[in-house]
Amino acid sequence: MVAVDVGRAGELVAALASAGRDLESAAQAARHHLHAVGEPSGAPALVEDVAAWTRRTGSELASRTEQVVHLDTVAVSRVGGLGAAGRPGVAAPAGGATDGEEGRFHLDVRGVGDLDHLFLQLAAVGVLDRCPPPGDVPGRARLFATLPADLVDGLTRQAPAAIGGADGVPFALRDRANRLLLAREIARLEGLGSTASVADRRLLRDLRTWQRDTDLMVVKLDAARGRVVLARGDLDRATHVAVLVPGAGLTIEELSRRHLGWLDGLHARMGDHGGPGRAGVVLWLDYDSPAQLVPQAVRRQAATDAATRLPAFLEGIAGVERELVTTLGHSYGSVVLGRSLADHPGRLATDQVVALGSPGMGVQLSRHLHLREDQRLYAATLAGDPIAHVGQWNPLVGEAGRAVHGPDPRRLGVARTIELSTHDLPDADPLQRHMQYLEEGSSALGVLAGLASGRTASGAPGRGRPGPPAPGHRVPAG
Repeated sequence: MVAVDVGRAGELVAALASAGRDLESAAQAARHHLHAVGEPSGAPALVEDVAAWTRRTGSELASRTEQVVHLDTVAVSRVGGLGAAGRPGVAAPAGGATDGEEGRFHLDVRGVGDLDHLFLQLAAVGVLDRCPPPGDVPGRARLFATLPADLVDGLTRQAPAAIGGADGVPFALRDRANRLLLAREIARLEGLGSTASVADRRLLRDLRTWQRDTDLMVVKLDAARGRVVLARGDLDRATHVAVLVPGAGLTIEELSRRHLGWLDGLHARMGDHGGPGRAGVVLWLDYDSPAQLVPQAVRRQAATDAATRLPAFLEGIAGVERELVTTLGHSYGSVVLGRSLADHPGRLATDQVVALGSPGMGVQLSRHLHLREDQRLYAATLAGDPIAHVGQWNPLVGEAGRAVHGPDPRRLGVARTIELSTHDLPDADPLQRHMQYLEEGSSALGVLAGLASGRTASGAPGRGRPGPPAPGHRVPAG
């Protein structure tokens, strides 16, 4: 239990108002001085602009601070004994107005969609005596471990977008917050009635399915942007985690057609290798998947944008003690992996990187990937997958001899090539073959599940985390 320092917040509001008055007085004094010296051209207008800005800024800051301490839903109690000597990061009580004998305050954080902003609001009113720097995923995790359960409960109910979308927050809590957002989106779509589009109705169908599936973990949901992260398994406890980054042409509405089957199949097969409860599998669609192969998918912008979020997500995954983390990129998803490695050297917290049906990883040379010595890169392309023949030169830029997204990762010289058999896959046209890497019941799925479970591609037990890669090594299908 923790106190809101209403006295401190009130002092802040008063100080802002006083600062506004002082600035107005200074502006008035400047007007008199300019009048005395002859009012240089443009100076009076400048003074008026400054005065208007100070009044507006002071008023806005005071208003926002008052909103932070507005009496509403999140209840936090006033007791002593906390702070640096008790729970790190949680402020000791400093007095202020109370509500009844229990000394309960109320804090309104409704509508706050960013966790760092939420932390700053809590610090401003004395709930936290310090908060982690923006984007500090390990710092968020450490802070959440200290927060009282009733405070976390209230924050989750009031600001589910801030909790559900933040890396470093416990995954079970993110699921709870995102299911609140899921219910809201379902209610919104149901409210459209006969005006709902075909896409709206498909989305509503899928969201209802996810809502009923209590074993599905909703790690992130941003329906407005068409982004979602789903998982199977207990991500707060799983020892082996596989993160799958899908490729182009995928939206939330289309996700349930095939990719949830990939998620389920990979999780089940990893469970066969490692035992129940040890496996966690994530489907990461927290980026704007290129809508079409041409021209969007032959450009790197979507991958570069995704690379600003994937490293932080994997930091959150690595924040829990794991034996092995494997990140798989299918098709354009492998470009996302390549750009994440290239643009953020050393930050991709994964032991194994697997490029499936890759058009290239967005780099021209292996050294551009900045692989750590303890990271291993694998690559696999099914026989008959036309991705193996994707542009040996880029028609959009006219550079003959240069592949659209760089060379096939199997030819980068640092990748281990996985030989995936197609003998037990149904016959398919070339485009369908490109989508059969994680086909339910296939030996290819078994090979990849074994790899993510810490076993060799042939099914033999591995020896923990991978060592340095053997350039050009070929891994048989087993």
